[in-house]
Amino acid sequence: MPSASPPTEQFWLLTGEVPSGPFTVDQVHAKIATGDATWQTPACPVGGSNWLPIVRTPGLGPVTSEGK
Repeated sequence: MPSASPPTEQFWLLTGEVPSGPFTVDQVHAKIATGDATWQTPACPVGGSNWLPIVRTPGLGPVTSEGK
């Protein structure tokens, strides 16, 4: 039986009144690059309940030089 890939973490985005997604980290970053979302767009991990701006969402915000 082939080994399954680990699940990719996904996030919901609130870009209007209704959440959209779920999106992978790469998809969220692509939305920021195209202007469909900003670093201040609220995001929530699938299965989570806390909505934070993308910039403050663990695993989703920008990578810092400190590695945090």
